[in-house]
Amino acid sequence: MKLSQLLQSDPHRLYQLALDLRQEKAGEMALQTAHRMFTVASLMGMHAARYHLGLMNLRGEARERHRIRALMWFRLAGERDEPRAALQATELATELKPVEIRQAMHYARRFDEAEAQFRVARHGEDAEAITSLGTMLMQGDGVDEDATLAVEWLMRAAEKNNAQAQWRLGLAYAKGSGVAKNNTEASRLLQLSVSQGSCDAQYHFAQFLEHHSNKSEIRTKATILYETAAQQGHLPAQLHLAYALRADEAMHDPARESTAVPIPLKTVRRSTAPHLVRSFHFFRMAADTGHAAAQFELGQMYAQGLGVAQQFEEAAYWYLLAAKQGHARAQFHLGFLHSHGQGVEQSYAKAYQWYCTSERCGYALAGKNMTFIGKKLSPGEQEMAQWRAESFVFNVQDNHQNSDR
Repeated sequence: MKLSQLLQSDPHRLYQLALDLRQEKAGEMALQTAHRMFTVASLMGMHAARYHLGLMNLRGEARERHRIRALMWFRLAGERDEPRAALQATELATELKPVEIRQAMHYARRFDEAEAQFRVARHGEDAEAITSLGTMLMQGDGVDEDATLAVEWLMRAAEKNNAQAQWRLGLAYAKGSGVAKNNTEASRLLQLSVSQGSCDAQYHFAQFLEHHSNKSEIRTKATILYETAAQQGHLPAQLHLAYALRADEAMHDPARESTAVPIPLKTVRRSTAPHLVRSFHFFRMAADTGHAAAQFELGQMYAQGLGVAQQFEEAAYWYLLAAKQGHARAQFHLGFLHSHGQGVEQSYAKAYQWYCTSERCGYALAGKNMTFIGKKLSPGEQEMAQWRAESFVFNVQDNHQNSDR
């Protein structure tokens, strides 16, 4: 059933049609259609439809089994007149971990946003609401993922020349998500969005060009698109350029640029190598947004003197910012700096604490260093450092959970 037909249908009729299909057990396609009908009916306010979406997620009908989403739908259905859903939610909650229950509640709050966007989008005038709803369906954000239904919404917004809808629809054609793969149409839509100055479109069109051509002029065009997006604050573009520039094994001496003769990196000072200087610039842009991985990489650049003069104090500063967000490798490197007194006070106790923190955050290599440094501490010092590490990890995890609520 097409989107236009779904929107013209009464939610009670949609619910009954979907229920009939589900009970007939006529195959995967029929279950997918039933799921789509239940989705639209649920967005129209049918609590019974939400209950059946919970059952379909719980049992793995038309999609993989997903107990967290099942709990989300049961909670949404049980808010009013669905006692069956309330019972299912109570039973399921006993089987899930607290973090999974919080995730289900986060999904439920996002559904409220999807429902609000649907109320506006169904009238067909607001391109931003239409795009937002299509995006949520494509990503499974607040609703179950349905790429086919998402594409139909995005097509409506793209026809209204909405730049975000154009690049998202372009990606759908490039990947074959919800629509037959079509690189020509993908390129056309991405370029339409680029022409409107969309940073996201610039980034994704650059990726598209790199993926489909190795010609130097095409790759140069892709680089220009990445840089245009990065300079406008697009984080993925900044990170892409930063990593790519640092990974280069050769560079061109500006004085010999016209000859285009590659000069080995080892013949150039690492702190002034042009491609490393530019890499440092883009890592700094990304790090200034608070991105933990970028902060860690900036610390690495300072510690190794890549694109900037070697400064251990600066390295420690950026490692610490990343470490406070739970970045395990940054925590490990802070331990290393403390063990050697580079840029920070030399302290085996603090080194042990950071190695312990890193190990508890999942960095396997930290365990060996923790054992080695631990031999330099008394049992009491080890116990105190371990307590501090555990408290630190608990606070990081708690902050992450609160930010998801």
